[in-house]
Amino acid sequence: MSEQSAQLEKIGEGLLQLFGACRVVWWEDAEGEFSELIENLCLDDVQLVRRSAVPALALKRRVEVEQPNGRFLIYEEGPPPSPESDWLLDIRLYAAPFAADRTSMLLQQLGLRQQSLREHLKARSAFFASKERVSKIQRLLDPDDDESALDLKILAVLAKIEQAEIFAVLTAIFATLAEAEELENSSLWESISKFDMQPVFWQLMSQAFGYQHGEPSLRHFLVRLFATDIGHALHTHVPANLKALQLNPARAANVAIFLSQWRDSTLRQRAYDRLSKRVAADLRPTELLAQVPLEALMAVSTFVDVERQIAERLRDAVLSNTSEAVGLKLRDMASRRMDGYWANPRWPDNEDSNRSVWNAYYRSLIAASELFELKLHHAGGFSFASAEACYSAYTSELYRFDQLYRMYHEAADAVYARSPDALSPLTSRIEQDYLNGFLQPLAQKWSSFVDGGLLQQWQLPDLPNQQNFYAEQVDRYLKGGEDRRVFVVISDALRYEVAQELSESLNGKYRFAAELSSQLGVLPSYTKLGMASLLPHKSLSYTDAGLVQVDGLSSDGLDARNKILAGVNGLALRAEDFLTMNKTDGRELIKPYRVIYIYHNKIDAVGDTASTESSTFTACRDAIEELESIVSRIINNLNGHRVVVTADHGFLFQDSALEALDKSKLVTKPTGTVVSKKRYLIGRNLGSSEQVHAGYIRDTAGISDDMMFWSPRGVSRFHFVGGARFIHGGAALQEVAVPVLKVQQVRGQKAKDTAVRKAQVTVLGNNFTITTNRYVFNLLQTEAVSERVLPAVLRVGLYDDAGEAVSAVELVSLDSDSQNLDQRQRKVILTLLNRPFSSSERYFLKLLDAETDVEQFRIDVRINLAISNDFDF
Repeated sequence: MSEQSAQLEKIGEGLLQLFGACRVVWWEDAEGEFSELIENLCLDDVQLVRRSAVPALALKRRVEVEQPNGRFLIYEEGPPPSPESDWLLDIRLYAAPFAADRTSMLLQQLGLRQQSLREHLKARSAFFASKERVSKIQRLLDPDDDESALDLKILAVLAKIEQAEIFAVLTAIFATLAEAEELENSSLWESISKFDMQPVFWQLMSQAFGYQHGEPSLRHFLVRLFATDIGHALHTHVPANLKALQLNPARAANVAIFLSQWRDSTLRQRAYDRLSKRVAADLRPTELLAQVPLEALMAVSTFVDVERQIAERLRDAVLSNTSEAVGLKLRDMASRRMDGYWANPRWPDNEDSNRSVWNAYYRSLIAASELFELKLHHAGGFSFASAEACYSAYTSELYRFDQLYRMYHEAADAVYARSPDALSPLTSRIEQDYLNGFLQPLAQKWSSFVDGGLLQQWQLPDLPNQQNFYAEQVDRYLKGGEDRRVFVVISDALRYEVAQELSESLNGKYRFAAELSSQLGVLPSYTKLGMASLLPHKSLSYTDAGLVQVDGLSSDGLDARNKILAGVNGLALRAEDFLTMNKTDGRELIKPYRVIYIYHNKIDAVGDTASTESSTFTACRDAIEELESIVSRIINNLNGHRVVVTADHGFLFQDSALEALDKSKLVTKPTGTVVSKKRYLIGRNLGSSEQVHAGYIRDTAGISDDMMFWSPRGVSRFHFVGGARFIHGGAALQEVAVPVLKVQQVRGQKAKDTAVRKAQVTVLGNNFTITTNRYVFNLLQTEAVSERVLPAVLRVGLYDDAGEAVSAVELVSLDSDSQNLDQRQRKVILTLLNRPFSSSERYFLKLLDAETDVEQFRIDVRINLAISNDFDF
């Protein structure tokens, strides 16, 4: 096809498009460029009329009287007459205008109506020289777009984004800038410069953020943006040397909302982290904010350096605090930071921001604060009238010392890996309060009861003994019906406090009901004896080599235990084998059996090895997750209605290195010793010693012979060989308070009571009228978090009737377990966009589920900024 033919075809397409909406088209060709070509146009049912060839009145009569429904193309060469002398002005005005010069055809191709854009299109001719760019911008254009709207969409095309919005364009520019070596340039910025769009960009930045400078640059602009964001967050606490760097206060709200949206963009967060780090090197926020109060800093999310400042100040406050009310406030502050940008686990880590580490830091602070508070409650030490009272105190409250100590170190380990000294002052206090303020004094008190008669009669009122486990927890249930089946999950070294957390987690599952109790573990509290005592038996005994026998049979290993369980129609499995079975294989395997023992070994496998004992608390977390999975598979896949989770023994663990005082060294080992470990000796005719607890295992485990044991008093070890921070075998409560966790599937009407839901949240107050750009809303968590009431994580923001956000959208977690309503409130400060608001339009405060975006709550608000809308704080 020749160039002329292609041009005629394009003109014809454009004309036919106009005739689809109007029966008269007026073609102005001031230069007469198409005078000769026009006769070659093929337009069906369209009459071509040359304006110069037909008198005005004759043309008017023909178009409006003789053929009122006809379609006419009026072609006019040369310049049009003045309106005063134009006899056809009325037709000219209602006819569809057409022009065929390159700019006019582009205007038509883009579907733009405003003829005033012709000169603007000429100025942007370099951009429109590309068919690909023209095609991309066509998808963004509206017919009534003006010059500014067109320029914004040109920037959107260059930025390769689908939304022609200033914030979106700017984040795209910053994303490419983050990948550049310098803050002055990037591939996208070069493209913007190439098409002479820099002046447009800076004009938009002036309009949106109030940025103006004689020699504007991206680096200078970024510093001002970040400085303004900090200033807006600090409100009245802005340091004087920061004020000079802030942009126009009238646009500070837009800056704050833009940076908030940028931080909230999963696609652009990486760029924010990198650029904020670079800007921080210029701005030095730590120095700028050194004198700003901690409460004021809590509103700042701009830099990770500020996060470090806040975290360190909170750490020091936790260390110095002696008030329960202040402790509650500090924990709330730490929780709020975990909702924030730099410590939120919902967003990924990268080389510029280790969110998981900051989250762990705050979890450490919360655990430490609770442990210190618990220690204050027991500042007078531990005084109990009886062994029963001491044991009961441990299983009802004092286990929390062990749990909080574990939670602290589990979180702190993640911090140590990144910054070994970050928590040093806190860790030192933790060790002191836990070891000297709880572990040793409680052990000494309990030891006094052990020496005071417990060794001779190892039992407590209403508390079952571990060697009676099968008879009381398994056989008694089986006798209730031939169709009954019991699953027993034995987790090696599952301490009571770990089982308590597992119980809470299982009770947070639909149709699960978990009930935690305990049993008095055998003494010595070690694996071979503990495992044997849990099996069905009539008698337990020892060989001369120190091996435990069940009714004369070996109890050591899975094969031996299967032989013992065969007598009660039972089966023994390893947890790792059970977890790899599919549903069909699992059901077929258990079909013949009424008793299934599943042996799980995560904690002891890690803790009882010198090279890995430092990972004991990580193993506890893994054990909880694996045990949850085992119980869920039993109930959901195998239709198990009765599951009992228990242990052979508990354990003692301390994170800090041991000292000589922790060792109860034996000068001479008794000659009858057959087994010698860090925490116990076993043998015959051992005699007694003032250094140790000495007793007969028939009294502490019900065995049928005269085997004896020695165990160091308190929490001491006989030796440190082969690791010594993780131990068991002694009589400490952490070792012998063995958990018994009964889990069953709830059916029928009762299943409704096990439904898990998120906490309900409402907004305090009514008739909200917003008259300033920042407004404080008070959220109330209407019910305390519990096993079946989960925390509510919400996005909170103000929206217009069309569903568009008109404020910053804040992420808020409401996770209080307090029964006090005052402690279940959370303030949320929302910043309005700098835009017009009508007091007659409808606006809403919305609470959206952060995970699903489903609306949880809304309330009408009125926005009336007529009196106070200068955004000058």
